Amino acid sequence: MEILEERVDKLESIVAQTTIELRSVIHDLATCIMETNLRIEETNREFKESDNTLRQEMREVIDLMNKMVTQLSDSLSEKIAETNRELSENMVETNREFNEKIAETHRELSASIKEINKDRGYEASKRGTIVEDILAPGVKSLIRQYFKCEPDDVRPRTEKRMGGENFEVDLLLICEDKAFMIEVKAKPKAEDIDHILKKAERFTSFFPECADKEIIHFLGSIVIGRDIVNRANKKGLYAVAYREWEYLDILNFTEVNRKKGQQA
Repeated sequence: MEILEERVDKLESIVAQTTIELRSVIHDLATCIMETNLRIEETNREFKESDNTLRQEMREVIDLMNKMVTQLSDSLSEKIAETNRELSENMVETNREFNEKIAETHRELSASIKEINKDRGYEASKRGTIVEDILAPGVKSLIRQYFKCEPDDVRPRTEKRMGGENFEVDLLLICEDKAFMIEVKAKPKAEDIDHILKKAERFTSFFPECADKEIIHFLGSIVIGRDIVNRANKKGLYAVAYREWEYLDILNFTEVNRKKGQQA
């Protein structure tokens, strides 16, 4: 009996000691857990602080990069604008120089053409070949331009004889529905206009093949003075000659057409 009680007491003692040790272990474990939690919280806090610092530094870097990009963009824009201004100024200057060069070339060319035409005109006048050298080559295109018809029969210095009388036309051009009688004078005078119109009255008698066509009369020369042209306007006679020695032209096409329209 005593032995049993002794064993029970010993067991209780062991249990009590174990309980004390267990409580100590639990206490130590709890303490360790608390310390660990505190460390974790501290670590998290430090991490957050470190993360915030990193984020701040990143923002600062990004802001700096944006600022640099903006500055670079502004600088580049200024350089582009400056380059464009310089190019624009250069283009204006280049265009001005080019236009001046073109104008100068045109003046020189025009002066050369005038001299050539003068030489040709005076030479043809001396030789008596104004019809062949000046009018015949150029009038055909004028007929196309102003009267919209194609001369299919061109007769320089054509002549007909009837009843012992000769009838000469310096230059005759015939289209499908029109005939153009051009009388050429080296130095036109006012009386030449009346002579041409009077001569034109007998034209179809000597050229019956043109009787069914509209007959259009011209005074032709290398140069025709303004007073002669004005008289031709009043009489309804076209005048063809060099315009300012630059090109062959009908000098009074509009004026004669206006007069004919008033008479119609």
